[in-house]
Amino acid sequence: AYMLACGSAGCVKEGSNRAGDVSAVTDVGEGMVLASVCDGMGSGGEAAEESRACLDMLENFCRCGFEKGSVPALINKFLALRGGERFCALDACLIDLCEGTAEFVKLGAVESFLLREGTVRTIRGGALPVGVLDEITPVYEKLPLKDGDMLVMVSDGVLDALTLHGAEYALERIEALNPQKLANALIAAAKKCGVSDDASVLAVRILSREE
Repeated sequence: AYMLACGSAGCVKEGSNRAGDVSAVTDVGEGMVLASVCDGMGSGGEAAEESRACLDMLENFCRCGFEKGSVPALINKFLALRGGERFCALDACLIDLCEGTAEFVKLGAVESFLLREGTVRTIRGGALPVGVLDEITPVYEKLPLKDGDMLVMVSDGVLDALTLHGAEYALERIEALNPQKLANALIAAAKKCGVSDDASVLAVRILSREE
């Protein structure tokens, strides 16, 4: 019933040669699309590798048909067993293109946003990053979608620069029809306020296939 248009933008922490954030929008089969932002601890190559490993596991588990509620726990258990100090904030949104729903799963991730007809709805963040403890409870939220909705996911570098209320204020004033322009504009706003960490924005617009 629905299709997606996507855009992404980001910037690297000053002094780092590579962002630790990794984002993607992936078809995981049966009308389901996974939008995700993974933020490895710190910046640079090691953080990026941890983010990529976390994202790859998430995508593979979803493709294999695991019960989606168990996927974050499986990833967390794997990273916790590895030990060390390498943790990752996981922000995942499973979009059902048939039913028109979005289910957010957050582990240590900051807030996300739903833009609809000029208003901004905030999806709460929370829980510890994956790999910190053996057992953690993810934050879940499921939302119905409609034609024209825009989902916006960010890493903590964006909110550190803008604050939560600042991001909501900016999103209310950014042209929301084009997801790439929105992602670019939100990163530009974060840079203007002084970004002190890697920052990423992933924007996904929901479009009805009905004529």
